[in-house]
Amino acid sequence: MKMKLKFKQLDTGHRNLLFLVSEHVWSGFYTSVFSFGAVYAIRMGASDSEIGYLSSFPALLVALLAIPFGDFLQKSHRPQRWIPISLIAQRALFLSIVLVPFVFKNTGHIGTAIVVIIVITSIPQLLNSLTIFPFYMKVISEDKRASFFSTKNFSSNLVTGLVVALAGLVLDRLPFPNNYQLVFTIGVLISLASLICFYNVRDPETGERVITSKKTQQQFIGKQNFLKMINFRSDFGRVVLNQFMQYFGIWAATPVTIIYIINHLNASDAWFGLYNSLMFWGLLAGWIVARIIVKRFGEPQTLKWSAHIPPLHPLLIGLSTSLTPILFINLIFGLVSPVYSLSHNNCLLKAFPPGQEHLAMGVYSTINQLGIFSFSLLGVFALSYTDNIRMVLIVCGLISLIGSFFFHFFPVKPKVESIDFPCTHLPDQGAENHV
Repeated sequence: MKMKLKFKQLDTGHRNLLFLVSEHVWSGFYTSVFSFGAVYAIRMGASDSEIGYLSSFPALLVALLAIPFGDFLQKSHRPQRWIPISLIAQRALFLSIVLVPFVFKNTGHIGTAIVVIIVITSIPQLLNSLTIFPFYMKVISEDKRASFFSTKNFSSNLVTGLVVALAGLVLDRLPFPNNYQLVFTIGVLISLASLICFYNVRDPETGERVITSKKTQQQFIGKQNFLKMINFRSDFGRVVLNQFMQYFGIWAATPVTIIYIINHLNASDAWFGLYNSLMFWGLLAGWIVARIIVKRFGEPQTLKWSAHIPPLHPLLIGLSTSLTPILFINLIFGLVSPVYSLSHNNCLLKAFPPGQEHLAMGVYSTINQLGIFSFSLLGVFALSYTDNIRMVLIVCGLISLIGSFFFHFFPVKPKVESIDFPCTHLPDQGAENHV
């Protein structure tokens, strides 16, 4: 009763923070079971090349659709309504992989079908990602964003660490494939509670439910003019292009890492669960440390130096010859990687051109996903020319480490600036023409 009274006494901003942190806790159940999707596909017979497609094809879909989707959402009067729609679609699609062994029985294509379904889930995931960051900007004031990102990631990683570890034990003890089907079903159904949290978030100014509220009229600069901002002269361009130069080696290493751990080091389901769980537990402490460091040194300076952290992951895994060191690498990486993530996310939000957040997310996603598509295929392709899979990982890590110095060459110092491109108002065509 006292807790209920205290909650009612909170202002709208603090209530929003509680609802959004709770949303990530429930979504952590979906994140946990989704992390076993690639392993499930391999166990069901997916080939090395198909696992490569699992990384590259979602990226291709996002690259093709991100700008059109962002353009659509930018013109939409109620873009937030696509958050619950996209979440339901994504989780329903993923849950359908439990039926694949029955539908494709005795066809020899079960692994392929699972890969295809997981790839398709990237479409509603894209719609959600293009909407969620502008949603955060609308309901969370700038001075609370660092606190929000660190708290919500701490909470979701706490849940994810527990669920992944528990799921790994269940998968190891129950017969295959019923073990995966049970874990996937329970995880997805529990995660749907996150929809209630989104529904209760309200606009701090009007008190309306943000999911159903109508967007105010804004300036729209158009896709062609917006793309001209992708250069090293604008802060938005620097955030996007610096990350591209830093990450293309990491993207190439992503499918190679999965293949190395499962097919070359013969990791079990329980080990894979522990592998993911240790990273999540490391992230718990990491987000607390990240909040302190970002507050102490500021986002631009922290971003510049923490950019060297992500390339170390594939580099150190490539230097490992057994499974045990990789567990410690994942734990340490979980401890330090939030420093980069927190500073990068806040710099990205501040670098968005005012009023163009959805289109900005579309452009940002397109550039990143084109890189993921191209370089993840390149990583798998490299394995056809060498048997030394560890050397592929080491080279990928070194390339990314060199690329991370672009954050020093072109430092990001986000500030609110006016847009120099000609702007036009959105046509007022009524709600019936704008979803």
